[in-house]
Amino acid sequence: MKYSHRITFVFFVIFFSFHSRSNSQNNSFIEYINYNPEQFNSSTNQFIQYKTTDSSTLQYCFAILGKLPDFLNDSAQFQLNIPGFITNQTIEPMDYQFTNDSNYTYSGKFVNAEGWFTAISEGKTKSMLVHAPPYYMQFYPLKADTTLCIKFSDYPVGRPACDIGESENSASNEDDPQFGCANSVCASVIKILLLITPEAETKLPDRNQIPGLVKQWTENINTAFRNSLIPHRIETVVDYYNFTNYSNDGHIDEDVINLRSNLQVNQIRNEKKADILFLITNQNYQTYLGHVGNEVVDPNRAMGIIEVSYIDAPDYTYAHELGHLFEAHHRRITGGNPPDPQDCAFAWKTSTNKYTIMDRGGRPYIMHYSDLYAKYNSSIPTGNDINNNAGKIRTSGCTVASHRSENNLQVSLLGSFISCGSYFLRTFIRQPDLGFIGQPPYTYVWERSITGDFSDAIQIGIGPNINYDPCLVSGVRYHFVRVRVTSLTDGYSTMVSRKIKCFNCPNAQAHAEERNTKGSLISLDQLNGIIFENPDLIHSYSIFAVDGRRIEAWNKGNTRISEFNSNPTGIYICHIMYINGKHQTLKFYHE
Repeated sequence: MKYSHRITFVFFVIFFSFHSRSNSQNNSFIEYINYNPEQFNSSTNQFIQYKTTDSSTLQYCFAILGKLPDFLNDSAQFQLNIPGFITNQTIEPMDYQFTNDSNYTYSGKFVNAEGWFTAISEGKTKSMLVHAPPYYMQFYPLKADTTLCIKFSDYPVGRPACDIGESENSASNEDDPQFGCANSVCASVIKILLLITPEAETKLPDRNQIPGLVKQWTENINTAFRNSLIPHRIETVVDYYNFTNYSNDGHIDEDVINLRSNLQVNQIRNEKKADILFLITNQNYQTYLGHVGNEVVDPNRAMGIIEVSYIDAPDYTYAHELGHLFEAHHRRITGGNPPDPQDCAFAWKTSTNKYTIMDRGGRPYIMHYSDLYAKYNSSIPTGNDINNNAGKIRTSGCTVASHRSENNLQVSLLGSFISCGSYFLRTFIRQPDLGFIGQPPYTYVWERSITGDFSDAIQIGIGPNINYDPCLVSGVRYHFVRVRVTSLTDGYSTMVSRKIKCFNCPNAQAHAEERNTKGSLISLDQLNGIIFENPDLIHSYSIFAVDGRRIEAWNKGNTRISEFNSNPTGIYICHIMYINGKHQTLKFYHE
């Protein structure tokens, strides 16, 4: 629940004046165009008027977003150029889900600079968000691949804060299960339904573009999950509903209770098989950006309300209120009323005066939930063992994902760049309910294709995970890989694909240099050496997979990491805690 009064402030609106369809230099992905609002339909005109006159808007323009560069894959970098904002900034991918040029999500971080970037394509809709502190640049979809580009501050003045109140009888909540902050959990898909009200639609593009914009919001949350070593993945579906059961006094906490008890809302949620539901509205609650009622993991209370103006950057109310439904808390306070929960899941303020997403109102936010091990901008701590929102989400995520079980088999494809010319590709599966098609066990067939439509498919492996060298395909800039997952129980089959490119390393020196540029990786043998040579200095260590799963833990006993051959080839993270209280995090590769 967000509170405090909003202070209105005004900037002069600057229109970027460019020649129509100017030639893009160094980057064909973004080019400014000279459009007038009158060229769009009335619904979009209303949205344009709202965004360009909003008090947070510094500058605006119109732009065309083209195709992402051909060579993008799990480890490729590319140069981002935005006229007047970003020049030749190298982007390193963090998450890339690619089906084709009309269906992808991409997120990446700035190399040797502070900032990040997400882009999506959904049919003819494209959207993008860039954070280059202290500013954001948001590209909102309008029609076809045309966007409204808005520049705004990452530290808006006078925004409401956030507080969780006891909107219901607190005694009724005493028996709610409390989840700890462990790190060894399943990787689940969590499905969220956004119910958009008619009044909220007035501040959004037309309905043809809304699914693409929602996909952008979702990718930003998934980026925060990846940054925070959270293995779960968010999927969002959209529906439209004229909710009218608002309280007479404009109290958002009462409206959340009314939402939970609304029979039609619950029917829509059950039909969509949504684990969590948010009502997106424009009630102008004055002191609130959103509210979920209580920080509990409960399928009957997994609902909330979000004001449409504050869903995404720079407020991230969607990501923030979502965290509360995993039992994640605000930053710890002293002497609060009510007092802090006796828990480990609190937000974090960094040493550079920035805030993780669950902070009650501090800005600018970073795309992190607090975590013991994850670092912001490669080196800045984002939490500790008692301020660990990510640990809470990892622990309670499997329960949240089961609020409304899915009736279809869901498959995602993840990948890690191991070394020169080699990838570790793995499937990410959520099983359907019993009684629905797509039941385990499964077979996995991997294929490659140059055309992308797989009319020329060649099988390259079987099993849920494979190591793959794309350099085996010569004479092309890139090609495609897909995995087909089939139920042996009922024959149901589904597949997912992505684009991939060869990075050839001709010799051992180049091999080592590339490993260094990909994050200063060390080998398992080198890590064993560090542990073996300092047994009296080391208190404990923990090893995690890149998706956040704890692989191994050691506490004072053995001096060497145990036999690792049973684990898949790939990149792992080792966190070492020394006796003097200091700690060290190292990335190492196992091959």
